[in-house]
Amino acid sequence: MDKKVLVLILIIIIIISIALYSIVIKMKEISSHHREELWAIIVDGLSDEFPNESLISLTKHHLEIYGFNVTVVSGDNLTIDCYRDILSRGYDVLIFRIHGGFYAEGGEVLVGLFSNEVFDPNKYVDEQSRGFVAIGRPYVNPEKEVFAITTDFVRTYGNFRNSIVMVFSCYSMVSDSMARAFVDRGASIYIGWKGAVNPDLNDFALDRLIYYLFVENLTISNAISRTMIDYMIKHKTEIPLLYYPEEASKYTVWELIKK
Repeated sequence: MDKKVLVLILIIIIIISIALYSIVIKMKEISSHHREELWAIIVDGLSDEFPNESLISLTKHHLEIYGFNVTVVSGDNLTIDCYRDILSRGYDVLIFRIHGGFYAEGGEVLVGLFSNEVFDPNKYVDEQSRGFVAIGRPYVNPEKEVFAITTDFVRTYGNFRNSIVMVFSCYSMVSDSMARAFVDRGASIYIGWKGAVNPDLNDFALDRLIYYLFVENLTISNAISRTMIDYMIKHKTEIPLLYYPEEASKYTVWELIKK
């Protein structure tokens, strides 16, 4: 056989071998990816007042397809003890559909995240005295008083592992106080609203953001930009959906979790 033909055959064999090796390595990476346990939680504190079972079901579906084991907490189950448990478990993704608010202390605007547990001055006395919990009055029902967790609560009980935290509540990013608390305890990024939002806008934005992050696999900044464009077109309003820290916005969900 001609030497040139032999050399050509040898080159082809080498190319095929390299290609097969690359495929094997890629398959091992994919296999390793699927063996790793990913955990997500959806906290639906609005399930009683503003039920949206289809949204929760679809969100859960998208997360599961992505590879997450998903837990859903809703209604009256969202107590202070429940918050303590949620924050300590090291979830990779935490999605809160809840009420929220803010208060001023020492010249700083601080964000609070609301539970569904009716406020009782005789309960969680130690945590009240230490400023871990406070009274929350929902924007849509200010006569109702519930327990709310503060930034100090998150700093004390939070245990995150490069987690993605999305807080779909009023005022969840009116300042970056709560965002800093989550990030300081290990979260990669915190996303929330600058101001008050109605339930329809809140749910629409949550649906679009989940789609862009977990189906389209966009970066945080691109997903939020697309989400804002969508809801401004539909709802004719512009309420900033913000994130912290800025440098995390160039990554996808997977890149943030595995940083």
